[in-house]
Amino acid sequence: MGKVIQIEVPESIATLLEKDELLKKMIEEKIIIDVKEYLLEIMVLDTLAKDSELTEEDILEVDRKIKGSLWKKYRKKLEL
Repeated sequence: MGKVIQIEVPESIATLLEKDELLKKMIEEKIIIDVKEYLLEIMVLDTLAKDSELTEEDILEVDRKIKGSLWKKYRKKLEL
């Protein structure tokens, strides 16, 4: 079994999840899949940047842009 962490969600989502255990389990599974995909993308991008001839400042700028775009993508998916 994995480690339990807490996240903050809007009240409307919390209410739905508290009322329906099946829905809660489905959402937990979806979040796990999405977080794994997100972390894999970040790890791949970090690995690609590691051996680059870019300066550290260049890498940080690219990193910010990519992670910002990914954040917007995943945030949009989570909005109801």
